Amino acid sequence: MSLFDKIFKPKKRPDTVGGYRMINGFNSVFSPTPENLYEISLVRACVHAFASACSKFTVTVNGASRPDLQNILQFTPNPVQDLTQFIYRIATVFLVNNTAFILPVEDAGGFLTGYYPIRPSFSEVVDTKTGLYLRYTLNDGKTYAIELERVGVLTNFQYNSDIFGSGNEALKSVLDVLNAQNQGIVTGIKNTSSPHFFGKFKSQYPEEQFMEQQDFFTKVNFLGGKLKDLILGDNRFEDLRQIDIKPFQIDPKISDQIRKNVFAYFGVSESIVTNDFTESQWLAYFEGKIEPFMIQLSNVMTNMTFTRREKSLGNKITFTAGKMRYGGTKALFDIAVKGFDHGFFSVNEAREILDLPPVDGGDKRYIRLEYGPMGELKGGGGSGEGETDV
Repeated sequence: MSLFDKIFKPKKRPDTVGGYRMINGFNSVFSPTPENLYEISLVRACVHAFASACSKFTVTVNGASRPDLQNILQFTPNPVQDLTQFIYRIATVFLVNNTAFILPVEDAGGFLTGYYPIRPSFSEVVDTKTGLYLRYTLNDGKTYAIELERVGVLTNFQYNSDIFGSGNEALKSVLDVLNAQNQGIVTGIKNTSSPHFFGKFKSQYPEEQFMEQQDFFTKVNFLGGKLKDLILGDNRFEDLRQIDIKPFQIDPKISDQIRKNVFAYFGVSESIVTNDFTESQWLAYFEGKIEPFMIQLSNVMTNMTFTRREKSLGNKITFTAGKMRYGGTKALFDIAVKGFDHGFFSVNEAREILDLPPVDGGDKRYIRLEYGPMGELKGGGGSGEGETDV
């Protein structure tokens, strides 16, 4: 039994009526991006930068329906991942495949006990006698099915399908050039690292003897694939000289353009990938790439967890960027102090911004009392402070 089978108790698959067809005419079938996309170092660097940033999300479960989910999500969303690993995995699959699935983990009685991200090798939406199901096949070849409404589906570049994200065909030509460039560099290094000789025989040799003479020259002058200090040649050769092969070089402009195309596709800059960004660069990346994913993740997990009525009563799952740093120490200190003074942050929330541990009684919020209409301040306008339960 696989780890997946241990986490998810195998259920009988529903009888299929037929493949579900989208309103726009495209079949509801999803096949993820080939593995070689993630094996390209530049692509992996872009994906890692995104997933690492997203793994810092904090989660809050609001409402009275499932208060226990706060502890579950915060520490062990499933038996094999903590929250940072859970989000990192989802973000990675989301960026590589443009579609990521989250399944509910349930006990024997069908009670929700956690969440698990999956990366199927194939999936499709099928119409059954009891409604729409997501039928998916994992890399071990096993096929499973679950009600579509119970699955969290995150999408990127959603165009062809109403349910799944599009593939990465738009990036293929760029990656082909990048791959050819990398192979050219390797080939060029190999060619320039070993000596090459040109030899011209004085006499004509039959083909078999010609090859024998070539092998003999190599055997005499090369030891273990390395050139000896002394090259030997006799009067069989009319001309014997070493060929000077110039190192393989790529036009820097072409190389730079390829990198820029990959960065643009993933919505990231080289400064973000190399962790050498300014505050303005980080804020641009956060607002353009991270925040949309954070909002979608919150909505998807809320919808797969709570019913429409439960959501109307205020039950929701929210991911926030509380642990992300937007500036230097001084900027963070100013944010913490000003937010605390105006009642936006509690003591512990302000301490969290500064990477300080919480303290007992630090969940209350305070507000300065020297602000108010003229002549109505306590003590003639002193700088009193007071607690607030807001």
